[in-house]
Parts: sequence; structure tokens; C-alpha cells
Amino acid sequence: MGVLWVAALLVALPLGTSQTQPKSSISAWCSLDDHASAKACSPPTTCQSTDNWWADASSCAIPGGNPLVYPYNYDTWNVCGGSLGVQTMPLQDDKNQVFGKIYLFRDYRDNLFITVTIDGAINGQYFTDMPNPASPDIPWSTQVLIWDELPIVPADKIQYKDPANVGRFSCFTYLINLQHVCDPITSYYRFSPSGFGSDNYYCLCYDPSKPCPTRDLSKKDLLFLSLKVNATLYSLQPSGCGAPTSSRLMGSAWNNAFLGQVSVPCNATWPPASAPRPPSPPRPRPPVPPT
Repeated sequence: MGVLWVAALLVALPLGTSQTQPKSSISAWCSLDDHASAKACSPPTTCQSTDNWWADASSCAIPGGNPLVYPYNYDTWNVCGGSLGVQTMPLQDDKNQVFGKIYLFRDYRDNLFITVTIDGAINGQYFTDMPNPASPDIPWSTQVLIWDELPIVPADKIQYKDPANVGRFSCFTYLINLQHVCDPITSYYRFSPSGFGSDNYYCLCYDPSKPCPTRDLSKKDLLFLSLKVNATLYSLQPSGCGAPTSSRLMGSAWNNAFLGQVSVPCNATWPPASAPRPPSPPRPRPPVPPT
């Protein structure tokens, strides 16, 4: 199954390999107001991210009322609570410097989406490499910890990590089924195309001799969430992405531990039948050349 990492109701499925290279969306990315001064846009870089600069909905789900208008590609009609059900927070480091945005939303099947978008930089471009070649001593590029109790988890136990096997991302999405969350003390998530671990929703036990059942967090009012992103700064060259020059730890914006509480309730099973789906707004008309 492909890339939105949606298989079997959980998170972080491996990224598929496209047979054809799509046209780069760097021009659309550069047209966003906060990217005008980015090095990637002066001039538009030939460097290509795996998610095609936020445009690939299969690896980067950005919710909006009109999913035909960049950068939105996930219809808020499918979000529990509609547009009001989408939460955002800054993607920042431990010094409160902002590098992008985190979207948090939930669909009607109890799937929690966590999307990270990385903005432009004036001295290069930050990407999330999966795996991370700039820091081989760190066995993850991104990680998520989510639980209903304050989690005290050893650093070597990572509940969810790296929602793609390989790639260089300016945007990526985790998808976690809240009905079957891996216990961060006893298990970790690993999707396998072979189906290994599917009987426990791909939550593998640290101790194979003991059971490690998943937990249903779908009815919980508050959840603890920690998101960490180990991003790599690329120099950007006329011929491509250039060389990695440094790395920086970013994440959810609460504190230096990137840990806080979120509320993502959903008290409906699907949009009510009495509320017909509104039509999508028309695509913007192309500019008319002067006569």
C-alpha cells in the first residue's frame, strides 16, 4: 500500500516509490508569504524533496477547505469538527525559534494526524532525512510519544518513529489509530509489508515472551504528546540540494522536552447525513494575458 502511511489502521507505513517524477512544486511553495526570503526561492532551487515541497498528499496531509488549492490537500470535510477540529502549533527548537508548523487533527475513524511542515531558511533549507545521515549516532529522524498518562520512558524506547523508510522531507505526516496505541513502556510501532506484527496492530513487544496489548485512547479528553524532529540544514547549490551542514532538534512547542497535553475529541462517527457535503470552490482562474 502506498504512502500516506495508512495501512491496517496505524501509523508510519513505508513510503512507496513513484515511477515518474512529478513537476516540482517549488514555485508554489515559494509563493507562500513567509517563504519570500528563503534561499530555496532566490532563485527557485532545483533541489527536490520527497514530498514535492508539501504537494504530495500521500506523505504530507495539510487540511483545508479547498484541497485543490495549494498547499491544502486534505479536505476538512473529513476532519472531525471540520475546520474547527484542526489545531496548529509552531515547530520550534528549545530556544523558541520557529521553523515551521505542526497540524493536529482527527478523522471520523479515530485516526490522529500529525503533520509537520518545514518553512524556508535564509542560509539553506532544513529537511528531515529518513534515515538521518547527518547524525548516524541518533537512531531516528522524527519520533512521537503519545499517551494518556505522564509518560516516563527511557530514551532508548521510542514509541513511534520515522513515518517513512527513506526520503528527504519538507513535510511529513504521522497517522496513529487512537483505538490501538502502542504502550510506550512495553512496545514500539514497526510496520512490516509482510504483515509481521499485524495481529497486534504492528506494536512489537520489547520482551517477546510477554504480551504487550495496545491501549484504546480514542475516548480520552486529554493526551500527553511529544513530537521531536531532527532536521538537517542543506546548503542548496545551483545543481541541487548541496551538502548537509548542520542539524537541529525541533519539535512541539511546549517546553525543552517538547512534551505537553492536547485535546482532540471526536463525538461523531461520520458527518451527519442531514448535512450534505458542500461543493468545493472552483479552481482559481489563470491570469488573462493583456491584449
